[in-house]
Amino acid sequence: MQLLDRRAVLAGALVAAAVFVPLSILGNAVVDDDADSNLVFLILVPIALGYGLGGVVAASRARSAPLANGAVAAVAGYVAVAGVAVALRVAQGEAIEPAAIAFAAVLAYASGLLGGLAVDRLRRRRPADANPAG
Repeated sequence: MQLLDRRAVLAGALVAAAVFVPLSILGNAVVDDDADSNLVFLILVPIALGYGLGGVVAASRARSAPLANGAVAAVAGYVAVAGVAVALRVAQGEAIEPAAIAFAAVLAYASGLLGGLAVDRLRRRRPADANPAG
């Protein structure tokens, strides 16, 4: 049996990316307008919730290993979008901030893992006959 369910991970990654893209655009607009603003930190909460939602979607669709599927889905959603953003920054000659990229990847991982954990806990609470996915 495979640990990761590709379809579940893809679905979760798409959800995570769908939340991440508009919020990151909003975050970039806030940072560009006022470089000293702390408002960008308020955007981290809904971004983390979006990664968690991607983790929930992946974990819910996976037949096994909800934590792994949730974490991988959130990171995959982040990597897909961040890869494009980094490529655009390099093409425009803008600076790349490796620490920010690493922080966001860890945030995605942790949030997706928590989403997977939530699904796992819910599955364990249900009786075995009410949970055909396992």
